[in-house]
Amino acid sequence: MKWTVGLLNLFRLERDGEVVHRFYGRKHDLLIAYLALRRHQDVGREVVASVLWPEMSRERGRSRLSETLFHLKAELAGLGAAEELVHANRYNLELDRAVGTDVEVFEGLAARALAEPNPGFQVGLFEEAISLYGAGLLPALAEPWLQGDKDRLAAVHEEVLQALGRARERAGALEPARVLAVDMVGAGGRSAFATGGADVGAGLWTARGAADADVAPGPWSPPGTAGAEPGRSFEPPAPEWPAVEPGGAARAPAREGRARGPSLAGLRRRLARRYLALAEEAGPRLWGPEREAWLDRLEAAHGTISAVLEWAIEDKEDEVAVRIAGALWPFWHARRHADEGRRFLERALLMRPGGRSAADARALNGAGALALAAGEMDLARQKLEAAEALWRRIGDHGELARTLNNLAILDHKAGDYAAARRRYDDSLVLVRDAGREDMLARVLEDSAIMETAAGELERAEALLAERLDLGRRLGDPGLVARTLVELATVEQHRERWEPALGYAEEALAHFEAVPDLGGLAMCLRSLGYTFYRQGDLETAAVAYEQSMACSRATGNLRETGESLRYLASMHEHRGDDEEALRLYRQALVLLEDAADTAYAARAARAIAEVEARLRAGGGEPSGTPRPAPGDPATGTPGPHRDPPPRPR
Repeated sequence: MKWTVGLLNLFRLERDGEVVHRFYGRKHDLLIAYLALRRHQDVGREVVASVLWPEMSRERGRSRLSETLFHLKAELAGLGAAEELVHANRYNLELDRAVGTDVEVFEGLAARALAEPNPGFQVGLFEEAISLYGAGLLPALAEPWLQGDKDRLAAVHEEVLQALGRARERAGALEPARVLAVDMVGAGGRSAFATGGADVGAGLWTARGAADADVAPGPWSPPGTAGAEPGRSFEPPAPEWPAVEPGGAARAPAREGRARGPSLAGLRRRLARRYLALAEEAGPRLWGPEREAWLDRLEAAHGTISAVLEWAIEDKEDEVAVRIAGALWPFWHARRHADEGRRFLERALLMRPGGRSAADARALNGAGALALAAGEMDLARQKLEAAEALWRRIGDHGELARTLNNLAILDHKAGDYAAARRRYDDSLVLVRDAGREDMLARVLEDSAIMETAAGELERAEALLAERLDLGRRLGDPGLVARTLVELATVEQHRERWEPALGYAEEALAHFEAVPDLGGLAMCLRSLGYTFYRQGDLETAAVAYEQSMACSRATGNLRETGESLRYLASMHEHRGDDEEALRLYRQALVLLEDAADTAYAARAARAIAEVEARLRAGGGEPSGTPRPAPGDPATGTPGPHRDPPPRPR
């Protein structure tokens, strides 16, 4: 029987490759993590006690360690570990040497790959190591003693990423910048590209002085044409740009006695075609199982994409600007570039008053969605209704359904459930008729969230059951996991805690297959609320703290603020009003920064109630437990999720 402690992504215990237990970060969980990271070492009891209980005296720490070790061994025995997985004597502790860890596997893969002389084999090993690393070492835990190990493994991961690019190049995979260089070489001529790696903003886009006549302007070509290989998967560059002199002026691409190279205007046109292809290839994938990988690719190319858009708007290439901006608004929204994205969308749309193309409709939907996310309801409705009218004129029912879905979210935020239901129902009819399973999954989720908030739990459950079947049929673990979390929410509204816990723990198992920290944060918050209502406050606090760590890792202010609000409510329930007030105030700052008025209002109400109680002297001794929260009329949280979903 082979036991493995999983420390990358989710914290888990595996037996013969099957997950048999998930750790939440309680003290006996942290003990096994500490020992697993110090494999083949005898670790002194006093050292462990000082790490896990730094605030306690040596004697008290050793006593707590003995208690924790007893609970850990009992838990492992209950999982069928007949043999001793943790060895202890009077002085030292050690994880059994037959127990493996995925950290060791990752480091071994990285070392093998770096030493492998065959670049083809190297690529496979690097990709396997990157997949195993996922979201990194225990991303939901923020213990100070973990930071050194996190930094060490993150450095290995970064080295692997950089080496993978070099291995792919050696193996014959062309980088986009090299493809562009090949395009730029004339018959018998010489490439204008050097290897200096000059910054795009300093050289290619701002430099002037080359004659435009070198390369005929020509029409803008759709993705897969005009030099872009059809079907080729585009990867953002670590490009080699034209050589740049100090001060930012581009070095002349031709010298006396040599054929003149291409002009900067020509280079800009060709490179812009590449990024237009990238944007339109990425657009639909930003909603599917490849979402995180594509967001990372776009983030790597973010600076160059912005430069392409600036040039297109400056030179009145309105079709290029509106097509790129309309395709990439989900990226701007997901990666906290929303303000920049809104500016690009508005500038592109202003260049095309009365635009009637699908690109215009897509850009209007994006502008409306980002306005909706920012809480600007009137502007959002104006843009989305304009997009709706245009999609109806064009006859694209799949994209019409997307815009109707966003309008339904807007109605939900406004509290008009009847209008939201009508739009969701219309959207469901359209996506089913169009066979758009990708859109069907999103509309089912958003409609179910609205029905849950409206108290129509049977309808919500039916919608989610259809979505769960769809996710399983498509083999999409992320879709399945998020649906299970929403089903847990329905059970929380019914105050059926065991089914809610079962759904959330099943979701946690699926999140092991996808590096989705945002979904994991939502799942952990759901678990925390269920533990909380079952009276297991210690485990609830751990789940909330892990949820907060995951949200912070993604940079999601709203989700981090919500996790703080739930943690604050637990302290309030315990009677610790001072700590609750501190956490509620932190949550309010984050929620206001995220422009989420609904969540922020709840945090503000909770602050007002706690402050009033403190001014009145509390009315009861400090630390006196209070009834568990959940009253929708108060600012304290109820079931883990009831506000509207994000725009699509």
